[in-house]
Amino acid sequence: MKKQSNKALALLGAVIMGVSAFVAIQYVLKKILKHFSFVKLWKRADMQASFMNNHFQLFESIYYIIGLILFIKGMYSVMRSSSENHSVRDKKSGKPVELLTTGIYSKVRHPMYAGFIFMQLGIWFGTFHVFGLIIGLLLSVIFVSNTYREERYELHKIFGEEYVNYCKNTKRLFELPECVTLVLVIVFCLLGIVL
Repeated sequence: MKKQSNKALALLGAVIMGVSAFVAIQYVLKKILKHFSFVKLWKRADMQASFMNNHFQLFESIYYIIGLILFIKGMYSVMRSSSENHSVRDKKSGKPVELLTTGIYSKVRHPMYAGFIFMQLGIWFGTFHVFGLIIGLLLSVIFVSNTYREERYELHKIFGEEYVNYCKNTKRLFELPECVTLVLVIVFCLLGIVL
């Protein structure tokens, strides 16, 4: 029961911190990117909608909400995996002393990187801007390449054959639902550029 309440608290913390951070970051980025409005997404197809006398752009609002959800999902993943990850590290060197194969690490080898990818894609997706999407994709490539570097130069050396076996049975970054989510986000972005 205590484990369930810890998960619920972590999720609540991720939501509160996620919404606060996302709104603040979006505010700053929107101020910066407004000078480049000629490369906004869905420029030709966006529709205006209104709710209780407040007018808004429909697709821009959808991007914002999806970006917020991606950001919160990423933050939750980072928070959850961070506590597990730090529990098996040497206090002085910071190096792992035990291979994590339980909890979130039983599903993916790099849940923190996956969380960071979701967080930054959420931020950039929420900007509703081509520049934001390009930056988001570039940062994702950096995170993914870092997983390869970390495995090759650190984890294989520390854990040897145990890590090789772990890699055979565990995905690198994402499970199937997360992969589908990312593919849908990319397709939606590509449609936004074309239309």
